[in-house]
Amino acid sequence: LDGHRDATTTEPGLQSVQVNLYNASNTLIATTTTDSNGNYMFTNLPVNFTYTVSVATNTLPVWAYIATVGAMASANDYSHNPSYDITLTSIVRENYTGDFGFSATGTVGNQLYFDLDANGKFDAGETTPAGATVGLYNTAGTLVSTTTTDAAGNYLFKDLPLIDYIVKVIAGVAGSAYFPISTTTDNYGKDPAGYPVSISTSTPSDYTADFGYLQGKIGNRVYIDENRDGQYTASDTPIAGVTIELYNPSGVLIATTTTSATGTYLFENLPPMAYTLKVLKSTVPNPDYSGIVSGLMADDQGKNPTGYIVTLTPSYVEDYTADFGFNTILSGSWGGYSTSSGSGTSSPVIPVVIVTPTSTTPVLPVTSTSSAASTTPSSSSTTPTAIGNAVKKLKKRLAKTGADSSTAFIAGGVLIMLLASVYLATKGKRGRSNSDK
Repeated sequence: LDGHRDATTTEPGLQSVQVNLYNASNTLIATTTTDSNGNYMFTNLPVNFTYTVSVATNTLPVWAYIATVGAMASANDYSHNPSYDITLTSIVRENYTGDFGFSATGTVGNQLYFDLDANGKFDAGETTPAGATVGLYNTAGTLVSTTTTDAAGNYLFKDLPLIDYIVKVIAGVAGSAYFPISTTTDNYGKDPAGYPVSISTSTPSDYTADFGYLQGKIGNRVYIDENRDGQYTASDTPIAGVTIELYNPSGVLIATTTTSATGTYLFENLPPMAYTLKVLKSTVPNPDYSGIVSGLMADDQGKNPTGYIVTLTPSYVEDYTADFGFNTILSGSWGGYSTSSGSGTSSPVIPVVIVTPTSTTPVLPVTSTSSAASTTPSSSSTTPTAIGNAVKKLKKRLAKTGADSSTAFIAGGVLIMLLASVYLATKGKRGRSNSDK
């Protein structure tokens, strides 16, 4: 490597290499080949002539080479490439300084890719990062050379001395390294923090330094749920500038981002694991807003803004279900509702009452008299006429609140069903009482 032969054990001679001898007219007058130690000799040469010695490079070993040049032009054991002139005289009849050194060279390389199917190896059709920087280090950790990947994700280091190296990906890849299979086989992902390779005269090239990456993504939208239906629709309003926090499984905040003008956000280049997303409440425009949660996991459905968990796996690398809807929470009673303090049109709230009976026998209102020991069910509030009056009153109350006709119709229907069930139960009870008589 330094243009000087240091020792036969560390820098062995090259066998069977052809050496040519030319006269002063540049006419080839003799050839010979090197022995097992790389030595050669031309004998019986006339003196008082100048000769030129050179190596037939096409006879060097099959691996590539770089001809080295020594610092001392005529000293023994120093390389004299590409040719060397020697003058023999009657006084200097022998010359053994015609040494030629070659630094054996090899190549190291291969490819960076995005492992779309997460099987640990490069497959046809998978995308590749261009312009990524790859570094080649010696075993002492010194950077020897750098190169960048081409459009196909390929890179190559060439004209390398045959020694051991470490390949590292330095920069330029948007993704998380993925190398689940421990192997030195070509096309399989290796550790980009440092993959060792070794090239020698027997294996002058190594093309196993492939590096695979995953591109995990999580995102979607923050919006004002104008109609409070728990899902994003075309009538809802996106919220820009809201901060979304991303936590790892240990609860450590690892990234933040803000929503765009369309209310969308995106976290990229995530490794496969479970994440928790939270909306930073102080960045939501209206302090009275609360999350409108649908309870469904599908896309566009409102999720819990205080903690929504998304799990990425090697086979599931993108998730766009983390939508968060906001508006004021309305409260009300029959015939009444609270209006939103945000934008959009408010709708009345019709509370749904769920009654869980404790027995199969209806509990009916009763009246008592001082002259009777028993009670008689009162039907005055459960007759068809009473039911109709109650519905009319409900419609009037809803109309005063600004409810539309469809809402009033729904509310009336609910009331009719409830009162009708009480009426039928009362009628049945009365019938049984009469039959008992």
